[in-house]
Amino acid sequence: MGVESAMPRFTWEYQGDDEDFKEGKHVIYIGTDKENLQPCDTYLDYESHTRYYWRVKVWNENDKEPILSDIASFETGKLHESDWVAKWITDNHPKDFEPAPMFRREFFCR
Repeated sequence: MGVESAMPRFTWEYQGDDEDFKEGKHVIYIGTDKENLQPCDTYLDYESHTRYYWRVKVWNENDKEPILSDIASFETGKLHESDWVAKWITDNHPKDFEPAPMFRREFFCR
């Protein structure tokens, strides 16, 4: 199952020992190769059916040494209308035809 949004939302929570930590700024790094993540500060054109890796670097409001998150990942689903291709199953009657057909097939399990 994949993310079906061309603009996914990234969220994170600070889980450190500094109870007074307040985020000052952040940079999200993203890419399809977890060994080569690039800073992303603008809209990224995501591809359908692709695994993306990401992490965030966060500075506190005093610009002290940044905290770097672990690498996380997500996969995109069908992002473009052209990704959806199918052939309708039909009995060749109009949709108002009564009774509605039943599509079934018998099979036996051993």
